[in-house]
Amino acid sequence: MKTLIGKDDPRNQTLDQSIARAQLALNSAAGAKIAITVKLGEQVELPEDGVLIISAHASADAAMPIAAKRLPLSKFPVSLALADSDSLNPVQALSSLDSVVIKARIDRDGNVATKQGDW
Repeated sequence: MKTLIGKDDPRNQTLDQSIARAQLALNSAAGAKIAITVKLGEQVELPEDGVLIISAHASADAAMPIAAKRLPLSKFPVSLALADSDSLNPVQALSSLDSVVIKARIDRDGNVATKQGDW
C-alpha cells in the first residue's frame, strides 16, 4: 500500500501506525505477557460505580503508562495479563522494556486523572 501512494502522501503516517499496531498484536499473540493478580485489603471500600485501572510504567516515577487495561469493578482477587496489544503507543511495545512497575487503581469516575478518594 505504501508503495502505491508515494512517500509524500499524508496517509503514510496512518499506515505506519497501523503497521506498528499489527506488529504489536502479532508479537502479543506469540509471546510475552505479564500475569497480574490484584487483591484488596480489608480496609478498601469499593465504590458503587468505578473501574479498576491496571497500568505498566517504565519506572515508579513515570507518569505515562506504557500499557494499560480498564476493567469494571468485580469480585476480587482479579487476575489478568498485560501484553504488547495493551500498549498505548504502537511504537513502544511493553515487551521492549527489561522491567516495569505495575500499578493498580480503583477509580471512582473512570477518569484517568487520579482524584481524592481513588485507591
